[in-house]
Amino acid sequence: MTRIAALVLVGLVGAGMAVEVSGAAAKTPRRCALPRGRTVVSTSLIRAVVVNNDNTETLNLYACAYARNRVRRLAKISTSSDAPPTLRLRRHNGTWVAIEASFVSQFQSYGFTKIADAASGRGFSIYSYSGYSNSVPPPRRPDSPPITLSAYFLTSDGRVVAAFTDYADQAETQATQVRIVAFSSRGVQRQLDAAAPSSLSPGSLRLSGRTASWTHDGQVRTAQL
Repeated sequence: MTRIAALVLVGLVGAGMAVEVSGAAAKTPRRCALPRGRTVVSTSLIRAVVVNNDNTETLNLYACAYARNRVRRLAKISTSSDAPPTLRLRRHNGTWVAIEASFVSQFQSYGFTKIADAASGRGFSIYSYSGYSNSVPPPRRPDSPPITLSAYFLTSDGRVVAAFTDYADQAETQATQVRIVAFSSRGVQRQLDAAAPSSLSPGSLRLSGRTASWTHDGQVRTAQL
């Protein structure tokens, strides 16, 4: 009887293992059929590529989440100039990515920072800028006092905390204020703090999980995203 019981047990264990392996095989994600381009991120969850179209005039960033197996265009930047634009994936967390695009010539410059989800294709901009050079004809009125995106961090569910620096002059030599701003995964903004650069350094911004922290007048402040 002991021998029979042992054989039955071995048979059950073998069957259990077979079921487990079969389940694992069923969960193997299908590989996304992305356009041919330069891979900018490849993880167990997503893959993204930058595709150069029209020689150097248009750049597209395509991404796909393996769980959805659907290719989505998350960003695009074009220019009619001979100077090529740039498009890069700055950081990623889960299926969410942060994309930075820019273009600079002797006449103008522009760019943006966008947060997007490779799974749903949903996204929002946290920063954009544009400007013209006054040193070349025809002279153009400068933009309003510039704002720079000094630092930012991204959670795995698409929330962002960012530090912006406001300037009083176009040369960006006279910083007037630093602002800490939170963004929901839908792009809704919430200002968390603001102070003079001498009191609030954008370099002090940190993110741990969903807890943002920064230093204001030597004291650490925190906020939940």
